[in-house]
Amino acid sequence: MSFIGVDKYNANTITTQLENNLVSFIDDGLLKIGAFGTVSAPLSNIHGSNMHILKPSNDVHNTANTLWQTSRKNWVHENITGVNYSPLAFSGVTVGSSFYAAPTGNSTVGYTVNYKEGGILLNSAISRSSTVTASYSYKLFNVEVANKSRIWKSLQSDSFAAPNFNNNYYSSGDYNVPSEHRTQLPTIIVESVNRSKNTPFQLGDHSLLSKQTVLIHVLSENKDDRDKINDILNRQQGRYIHLYDINKLIESGTYPLNFNGSVNTNRLEYDDILNNTDYRLMSTRFDKITVSEMKFYGLDLHGSTIQIDNELILNKNQ
Repeated sequence: MSFIGVDKYNANTITTQLENNLVSFIDDGLLKIGAFGTVSAPLSNIHGSNMHILKPSNDVHNTANTLWQTSRKNWVHENITGVNYSPLAFSGVTVGSSFYAAPTGNSTVGYTVNYKEGGILLNSAISRSSTVTASYSYKLFNVEVANKSRIWKSLQSDSFAAPNFNNNYYSSGDYNVPSEHRTQLPTIIVESVNRSKNTPFQLGDHSLLSKQTVLIHVLSENKDDRDKINDILNRQQGRYIHLYDINKLIESGTYPLNFNGSVNTNRLEYDDILNNTDYRLMSTRFDKITVSEMKFYGLDLHGSTIQIDNELILNKNQ
């Protein structure tokens, strides 16, 4: 007899499913209320940083002068409909005075777009003195699961006041570090904890009423951003949300982004996934939400930890 509720060791189990679903829920909800910025080239922000300029990153895993990134990562790739806020779709890059349309450019300048890291990877190197620009929308909040926010990542402050993005050479300081090794602020990190409680749900099967605890860590450079997330999530107590099955999404090839950060042409948007019963896993109820402050000493950071006690029904009819 095999384990109840699990038929494959390599499949994502309920802890991973819950973490990733909460990331999707928060990410999608923030986009729908306009938590993104838009860069329409040319754009110099209030800090004097030219956010439309891409700079070569000194990445040892790629040929020199092939990885070009903007000051802000996490470009918006989602199609947001039915709301009053519409992000700008990335349409391509301009090198010098020539425009090369997304998603691949052409035989002269070809590339892959990495929405997650906020840049492009060129098929062939160009001069590092080239002027590369683009228009795009970026997410104000970086939302990710804790195991993708490893301790070797650097917290990056002042990402809206990026230095040396006005010249034609490598970015300096932490901007010369590839963006996958940087966590930009503000950020929201979803972390499951090894604390759960199961009780029988009904007679006649192996179903369980399971309480699963997840922590939402919020880090920002200003109190306002932190307080907004606290207030938004605190209001969700008692709410039911549908969870999608990550395993089925991956197996069907409809996951939003490819491994290299490019958009999957067969992707499904978040609402489409939830509305498709083929991908429906179960529902969860935010049974209890508790907000506590995170203290920093000697650092100009504001933080909080939001504990969400999720109520799920497992193994129903098994």
